[in-house]
Amino acid sequence: MIAAVASFNPVTITQLSTYCVDGVMASIFLCLFVLFCFLLLENNKYYLFLLGLLIMIGVNIKYTSLVYTAIFCTGFLLVLFIRKKWALTKKSFFACALSAIIGICFIGFHPYITNLISTNQVFYGLPETQNEIYDITPSLFRNKNRFEKLFLSLATHSDDQAASKESVKEVLKIPFGLNKKDLLNANNPELKLSAFGPFFSGALLISIALLLLAAWRFSRNPAFKNTVIALGIILISVFIIPDSWWARFVPQLWLFPVIILLMSEFVTVPGGKILKTLLYTSLGMNIVWGLLGILFNLIITAHIHYQLAQLKTLSQPISVEYCAYRGFNSNRVRFYENGIPFVEKKLEGNNIYNVIHSNTRFETLEELPDLPKPFLMKLNEKFKGDERN
Repeated sequence: MIAAVASFNPVTITQLSTYCVDGVMASIFLCLFVLFCFLLLENNKYYLFLLGLLIMIGVNIKYTSLVYTAIFCTGFLLVLFIRKKWALTKKSFFACALSAIIGICFIGFHPYITNLISTNQVFYGLPETQNEIYDITPSLFRNKNRFEKLFLSLATHSDDQAASKESVKEVLKIPFGLNKKDLLNANNPELKLSAFGPFFSGALLISIALLLLAAWRFSRNPAFKNTVIALGIILISVFIIPDSWWARFVPQLWLFPVIILLMSEFVTVPGGKILKTLLYTSLGMNIVWGLLGILFNLIITAHIHYQLAQLKTLSQPISVEYCAYRGFNSNRVRFYENGIPFVEKKLEGNNIYNVIHSNTRFETLEELPDLPKPFLMKLNEKFKGDERN
């Protein structure tokens, strides 16, 4: 059960059908933490080999993953050093260092080395990215520190527009609060606020209560000490990023309540059984929320197929106009694959439509015909009709 909860990170789930890599990054970090646990239990050369492979992958996912991988490995080496496991510390250090060198200098030759050669800086383009992030940061967040921004982003509904409010009071919601916008945003792979699910803030509160109860009775217990160390590493990796309010930048935050949940399997605290059940339930509900995104993507796919069927029924060329800043070449491929003749030009007629879920527009000589709609489309229309009512 704990393995499933740890693996089904909502950020990972919502990005399964996209080219975003934050979910992949979250999975790699989960593998790293599991491997660290194995190495603490057993000095095994195969584990060190796997550690090297994970590091080589981790440093090449994106710039922030390089920073996170360094933090996690440094924390692990410090734990080994404090515990005076000298032989394993030495082996692990060389495994981490060698893997990092191979990962950055050879596997990651582009972009790391090519950036250094051409621009004299490894992280080329990072300042421009930071400026872009600032531009899309809600005005309510801009003058707040990273701790305040993260708190606000977790304490609101799963809605990018929630932070357009004028005051903090308007942003906050009651833990475990749910509305229709939470549900409709489940398929947004770049959701900024409360992207771990509408029940994640409540799960955090339960996990913190469970941790405090464990501290009261089991502060000297090895399981509790290991939990505190792991949580410390997670929090350092989160708060080192100024824009941790955007969930996909810090997908490892999902592991915070999961690690506390894992601790609860080794220590028994007063009232812990109830809290553990509530924590499992709340995290599970966030996973179900993330899985809703897969259903929504199936609905979108059904709608796209329906629209293509309408165009094929017309048996006539259509005029297509692509968005100036986003070409959506996939639409061109869809037309070719479905044998729909088209001409690319500026549209000026009456029968103008948008390709489903894109900014591409097309024009037909006559209105699109009504065809039998698939079940998922009918279900979606009924849901939207209820929402308007």
